[in-house]
Amino acid sequence: VTVPANATSVGFTATVSSVATAQTVTLTASAGSVSKTIALQLNGDTPTLSVATSGTPSIYGSAVTFTATISGAPPTGTVTFSADGVLIGTGTINGTIATLTTSSLPAGTHFITANLTGSGNYGGVLQVVNQATPAITWVTPAAINYGIALSATQLDASSMVAGTFTYTPAAGTVLKAGSQTLSVTFTPTDTTDYTSATATVSLTVYQATPAITWATPPAITYGIALSATQLDASSTVAGTFSYSPAAGTVLTAGSHTITATFTPTDTTDYTTATATVSLTVKTATQSTPAITWTAPAAINYGIALSATQLDASS
Repeated sequence: VTVPANATSVGFTATVSSVATAQTVTLTASAGSVSKTIALQLNGDTPTLSVATSGTPSIYGSAVTFTATISGAPPTGTVTFSADGVLIGTGTINGTIATLTTSSLPAGTHFITANLTGSGNYGGVLQVVNQATPAITWVTPAAINYGIALSATQLDASSMVAGTFTYTPAAGTVLKAGSQTLSVTFTPTDTTDYTSATATVSLTVYQATPAITWATPPAITYGIALSATQLDASSTVAGTFSYSPAAGTVLTAGSHTITATFTPTDTTDYTTATATVSLTVKTATQSTPAITWTAPAAINYGIALSATQLDASS
């Protein structure tokens, strides 16, 4: 630089390249045989960070990725990520970005910050984590017959999440015949991170076949008509019986099959039912019938036989 005439000082500008870390440089000024040296402190550039999320809101238990973008001095070291001031992980710098993927954030709204090692600056982003809906596993149960009460065989829903199940209808209920819908409500133990959940399955209830009690009747002798003595089938289900052959029938001697058809009063839950028994009809004991026939009065030749002479009786 040139010192103007009559001047005692002159200014000049030194252009300095940016540096990542603080350092000292030496500046020397000389005028003829006189020189002066001074030290100049150069501060390193302070990087700034911005943080972005892969998606908000996210669901509890699902992965979310946070990306810190670093600007300013060339970054070195590591970037730490925190949620609401609590460290959740670190990310290695790749170029000017560092990432962290996590699925451990609880449900709620969180302030996610990123900080570069040795730097006082940080960036942040809000991350909303919604409650998760627990998955319920419930296989469609096998069909049952009317009269069988619901039990753990049908009410066997499960979940990987801890909690309790409430069923409708409840265990012990006897359902009507037909297609029925069973439902369950799951209440998680962790109500902070999980919501309650519901599921349904269809259960087929078949009509039941009424049980018929009918003891084999004792043998009868030919000539005795069928009556309530032989036609005495019964059931614990309300309904009516019809018999074949019917009451009053006189069967021939030999072995016969008698059929009872039961028609339930409740035709929704019960089907008709049949039962058979064998009845032996014995032959009546044979004997010689007694004949009464008084000797007829004499007649003359030429008189034809008639009821006067042919008047036997038994």
